[in-house]
Amino acid sequence: FKNNANKYYGKDDFDLYNSLTDNSSEIECLFVERTKQLLKDGGIAGIILPSSMLSNEGIYTKAREIILQYFEIAAITELGSNTFMATGTNTVVLFLRRKNNYESINLKKSVERFFNDWQDVTRNGIEKPVSKYVNHVWDGITIDDYITLLKKAPNKTVANHEIYKEYRKKIKIKTEKEFWNEIIEIEKEKLYYFILVYSQKTVLVKTGEKNDEKHFLGYEFSNRRGSEGIHPVQRSKTIDECTCLFDDERFDNPAKASTYIYKAFAGDYEYPIHESMKANIFRLRLVDMLTFDRAGFEKNISTAIKKKVKIESKWDLVTIDLLVQIVRGATYSKEYQSNTKTSNIILTADNITLDGEFIVTKELYLTDNYVINQEKRLVRNDIFICLSSGSKEHIGKVAFIADDTNYFAGGFMGILRAKEKMTAKYVYILLNSLLRQDIRDISTGSNINNLSGILNEIKIPFPPKEIREKIVAEIEVLEKKEKETKKSITKAKEKIEQCFKEAYEKANVTYKLSNDEIFSVSIGKRVIDAELDIHGKIPVYSANVFEPFGYVNKYLITDFTVPSVLWGIDGDWMVNYMSANKPFYPTDHCGMLRIKITEVLPRYLAWILHKEGKQQGFSRNLRASIDRIKNLTIKIPPLSEQQKIDLEIEKIETQIAEAQKIIDSIPELKDGVLKKYL
Repeated sequence: FKNNANKYYGKDDFDLYNSLTDNSSEIECLFVERTKQLLKDGGIAGIILPSSMLSNEGIYTKAREIILQYFEIAAITELGSNTFMATGTNTVVLFLRRKNNYESINLKKSVERFFNDWQDVTRNGIEKPVSKYVNHVWDGITIDDYITLLKKAPNKTVANHEIYKEYRKKIKIKTEKEFWNEIIEIEKEKLYYFILVYSQKTVLVKTGEKNDEKHFLGYEFSNRRGSEGIHPVQRSKTIDECTCLFDDERFDNPAKASTYIYKAFAGDYEYPIHESMKANIFRLRLVDMLTFDRAGFEKNISTAIKKKVKIESKWDLVTIDLLVQIVRGATYSKEYQSNTKTSNIILTADNITLDGEFIVTKELYLTDNYVINQEKRLVRNDIFICLSSGSKEHIGKVAFIADDTNYFAGGFMGILRAKEKMTAKYVYILLNSLLRQDIRDISTGSNINNLSGILNEIKIPFPPKEIREKIVAEIEVLEKKEKETKKSITKAKEKIEQCFKEAYEKANVTYKLSNDEIFSVSIGKRVIDAELDIHGKIPVYSANVFEPFGYVNKYLITDFTVPSVLWGIDGDWMVNYMSANKPFYPTDHCGMLRIKITEVLPRYLAWILHKEGKQQGFSRNLRASIDRIKNLTIKIPPLSEQQKIDLEIEKIETQIAEAQKIIDSIPELKDGVLKKYL
């Protein structure tokens, strides 16, 4: 290429031209520079490159410098070796937006000024950027410590730091003067790129490996005679229908990767990630994808998901163990467990809800002669936390203890205890919001997820007392609103229950569910994993008749013009009312009841079925089989009574739906408070 290109291009056409080797195997680097030349400010591009572009050295480092200086990286899509036929090459797609040249030029001058005056002023729109750089890279030292390094007289803290030791080990310079000049240049370059990318977020799309990759792409290649070429992974479907990469009709399909890239170009990094995409879509800070803590700085862009918990803030960061005492829960031998209630009550993770409420639902008892350290008792202003769990969903969940209790934290639990309420509440707020998902992600263990030895190292912003007080006060207003709204929902549900009970008292007719002239009783059909489709439109209900466990694109039932009543055949006893014109697919763990006469309304039928099933003791240990359901006899009130409560319940359910919207908005409002102050 290089020899042939001499006819058309010269060294003046590409800054990277002279860095090409004779065989020009790095021609993709010129593609990057050419993209820079072609795009105007704000222009966007998607460019497919070998994965080596992100990590190789030499001319690749220079190409990455062009990318970082002149583009925002909106997204990176990693594509495995099965993406393109017969190449065997791992590739990435970089989704880029062209920046103004002056941004990088002016920042470079600004960084030069810092190394002359050492003033940590706002640069590139970032407050105290050098302090942020030191916190991010030089863990454990202050900006004052860092400046001693730049003055070529490092204090003891810097001299003992691993980065400084690595500089001493790796920089092979003859004189001390050359050594310091080299360090200053490296630090200058690191600080420049740190500030340059600090505000950028990047969407990372991972297609997975082997079968996961194949199903994410939605296609596979075949070399079999007569079937050569590319084929959809599901028969009778097109690749467009199978792929998770894109939707050729919609820009906002949450089950397609292209949606998150589209949102990134629009600056929206808060768009909820669909459950089916959580193993493939990640949002990272670009600054976390670069490695600054090595002697060399090659601007490698890492797509590895680093397990790290850190809130970027304008305030100093401190480790949690400086603010709270971490108390482990009580451990005990099984011989001390009691089946009868005692004064030694142990609480497990079951007593903390996923949204951070303390609700006692499960007590364990130890014999009264067993002595538990009183330090492990839950008292006012404690933070009750799950330190170990087999579930990622439950690990790290927290509850704030408002009053002294007679309960002790269990063995898989812990207590975070501060000296005063305001600090405790502030730490709780962060653990239950900004840090919640990060803590799930950093937990370790093959079978049991564990936070032991990790929690105390987590750093959180520690603003002045008046700022913490404002945060706590504003969050408590939202918590009060949330609590009151939840109470209103509870009261509304109680009102619905009362409506049914009043109607039941007027019941004057008895029906047996085995009467085929009045009721249609049936069960669904087994659904295997291979039949589930993350893009499916029809929800599949199993024993849990309230939450679908997946989706399909086929029907078992064709007529949805009438309502249905679903019940769970095994598992906890559940009954759900399904309104008309709402398609669903029941499995063989889900029963369906429909009414053939007008004298019985389905909403009342769902309630009375649940009531009768509860009396029968249907549970995990007693299946609600179709025969047992048909054996039930139900009491029905006059139609006028059923119609009356139907109208009333519809009104109440509308009120509940509106209240739920308020509750659903609270987490975002809390995050807004934290972002405003931190």
